[in-house]
Amino acid sequence: MDIFKSIGLLGTEAPFTIDDWPSLIRTTLKRKLGIDIGSNDLASVLSAAKDAIPTTTDAHQLQTALEYLSLVPSSSPAPPVLKSSAAPIDHFANLLAQKLRYEPHERDLVILNHEIIAQDVSGREEVHSSSLITYGRSEASAMAKCVGLPVAFAALKVLDGRVSARGVCGPAVEENLWKGVLDGLEEVGLGMKETVRPMASTSITVENTLVAGLRVI
Repeated sequence: MDIFKSIGLLGTEAPFTIDDWPSLIRTTLKRKLGIDIGSNDLASVLSAAKDAIPTTTDAHQLQTALEYLSLVPSSSPAPPVLKSSAAPIDHFANLLAQKLRYEPHERDLVILNHEIIAQDVSGREEVHSSSLITYGRSEASAMAKCVGLPVAFAALKVLDGRVSARGVCGPAVEENLWKGVLDGLEEVGLGMKETVRPMASTSITVENTLVAGLRVI
């Protein structure tokens, strides 16, 4: 999304109309760079885009994304454009809504993982992990379930009069509330799987992986 921002696709400035999707990126790049990109060909658009985005951007990935989204001429099916005048972000949102929507045979996936490395007074370390994997179904996406159900279970506790706290409170203030939410999620198959294992010098943890990655960079 940062790259799309760099080439002007998330802009909220003066609205305009477009004839096709390549004309959208040509217009936003013209606004960003102050130059007219008169040609629809891939080389011209990519050359201009590279002037507006960070130099570390992978050129092949950029080209693949632009082709898939029909922002440059490609064999990818192009959805209809907005007929009315709109800001760049509104045109782009319309494009994403059509290109990225789930087909009837597709479903989403949510993967959640927390990892805490704890040390006791003797210096012994343990890796505490809590994870969740869930898939969307025809009646609801995985994201909808993970976002909506916790709020629903909390609201039911409030409606039942089982929550005495008022105002903005931390999650640990009222056990009846957060425990009720966790119990409800467990019942509908969204419970977290928790494990504890000793920390060893050869342990593969999220922390070790991130540290190793930073060293490479």
